[in-house]
Amino acid sequence: MKRAYHAGIVIGSVSAAAAALTAAAPAQAARAAGWQIMATVHYGIGANASGYSAVVAPGKNDAWVFGGTNPGGTSAPAAEHWGGSRWRPAPLPPGLGGFIIAASASSATNIWAVGSGYALRWNGVKWAVAKTWKQPGELTSVAAISPANVWVFGGSAFTGETSPGAWHYNGHEWIRVTGIASGIYRSSAISRHNIWAVTASQWGGSVVHYNGHTWQPVRSAASALGHAPARRCPGRVRQQRVGIRKNATIWDHRQPRRHHEAIADTG
Repeated sequence: MKRAYHAGIVIGSVSAAAAALTAAAPAQAARAAGWQIMATVHYGIGANASGYSAVVAPGKNDAWVFGGTNPGGTSAPAAEHWGGSRWRPAPLPPGLGGFIIAASASSATNIWAVGSGYALRWNGVKWAVAKTWKQPGELTSVAAISPANVWVFGGSAFTGETSPGAWHYNGHEWIRVTGIASGIYRSSAISRHNIWAVTASQWGGSVVHYNGHTWQPVRSAASALGHAPARRCPGRVRQQRVGIRKNATIWDHRQPRRHHEAIADTG
């Protein structure tokens, strides 16, 4: 049975710049340390679940949150924009379904978002469909380095199902990238020759790195990451999470506390 949730909690991929969202709080609350709930919105009919799944903040007074109306059922993507004084719903291209799962921004006029078989781009004026995929599965990550350098990933992650794989946009065409990149689930780009990502599957995961030419596994991170299989049972998805951090020259393992486990009810 689906539960109706308000989109007051951001889940999924989160940009480190998301702290800029605190600009929406009253002055007194903004001075207080810690995270603040900045918006609570319910999309769709009351019986639907709804939520946010991605956030990007190109500037102090410029932030976007993305999600959808009904995870696990018939749904439509949603986007909200913070312009410095209030949150406003942003119109998306018609005919899209599912959730927006991940987003990335290289500037306020180059924001990308991916969801159920599509990539969207904001050019500073409006959202447009940049590409659609016929392959089944979800796109799970996007890394926007510039308007002419964008990576999109759709690793099969925990289900083992067919997925769109990895794609690179060079400003003129989309090129499918095979090999280890096809299993990437989440990514983060520092520059065009310094992109980090994690792969994920039913059997475990790995850290990989792009040096501007090729994707390579980061073997020094393997021992810290270990294997963290996702356990799936009917009506409920439970993801066991393992955190690792690179500290100058070594990787160390960080196990989240039990109450940080992500549990999602899909039935």
